[in-house]
Amino acid sequence: MLELRPHQQDVVDKLREGFKAGHRCQLLYAPTGFGKTETAMAIMQAVAAKFKKCAMVMDRIVLVDQTSRRLDKYGIEHGVMQAGHWRDRPEEHIQICSSQTLEMRKTFPDIDLLIVDECHIARKQTTEFIKANPDIRVIGLTATPFTKGLSQIYQNVVCGSTNGWLVDNHWLTPLRVYIAKEIDMSGAKKVAGEWSQDVATTRGMQITGDIVQEWIKKTHEIFGRPRKTIVFCSGVEHGADLSKKFAEQGYNITLGEAWIGIWAPGKTPLSDMNRLRAALQRVLAQTQVRETMMGKLAAVPHYRDGAEMLRIQRAEIAGWTPIIRESGFKAE
Repeated sequence: MLELRPHQQDVVDKLREGFKAGHRCQLLYAPTGFGKTETAMAIMQAVAAKFKKCAMVMDRIVLVDQTSRRLDKYGIEHGVMQAGHWRDRPEEHIQICSSQTLEMRKTFPDIDLLIVDECHIARKQTTEFIKANPDIRVIGLTATPFTKGLSQIYQNVVCGSTNGWLVDNHWLTPLRVYIAKEIDMSGAKKVAGEWSQDVATTRGMQITGDIVQEWIKKTHEIFGRPRKTIVFCSGVEHGADLSKKFAEQGYNITLGEAWIGIWAPGKTPLSDMNRLRAALQRVLAQTQVRETMMGKLAAVPHYRDGAEMLRIQRAEIAGWTPIIRESGFKAE
């Protein structure tokens, strides 16, 4: 059974008051760790209980699957609108939707309430749907409501608890933050509002040595010895350079890179494969596509042919298999 925490129920009450006050589109601004997804699920459950329909739109497949599993955890019936998904149940009053699938289908479900996850991304078709359907109530969820134009979509902002409050009231674990040396980003190029990937990597590599020395100092100072650490880098080259610097000091580090590939069935005709390759290269070369992927998805687009993708895949399997086995991890 889904039970909201007091600070989550508080924002639900404020959103209800906002709707009663005539605010059709509202934005829920709350930090990571607040529980925005659980809050949204409780709202959708309440809507479905009144035999009305609602949808939650997400811009990443992993979030669609994650939210669907969490709804299952609480025994909440729902459907999923995502290409090829096994839970295609359009009759359900709650729908979890992939924004890309909706855009490809050029249609939205028939709903009374729309919840937009990561609403600061402000996808064009979602925004157009909101403006073209004045009878549908809308709730946008975000931890970073700073995108230009959000005020043209949402008329009311409901603020959740701050990180400080969540920590002070023991809902979040307190953080200890250390910095080896701040990266000088003065004058650095920005793409779609974010630092250019290439510039961030180049400047980050300039202080790699400082990071390693500070890590050695702090782990011995705090824990008395080196401890397992997750390190996030600004790019692949930065990660490789950092891995090299740790290795030079005698520390073992596993370098992991998140990537997305496209596969076709094994018996796909060569002519179709050639058309697919050519289309991908054309699309990934477009400036707008590259800026959108880097700025909004934090993904750097690169075209790799089949042979190189096979090499990458085999290397990933070889690298991660012993780690997974040692950890005892089992897929659900």
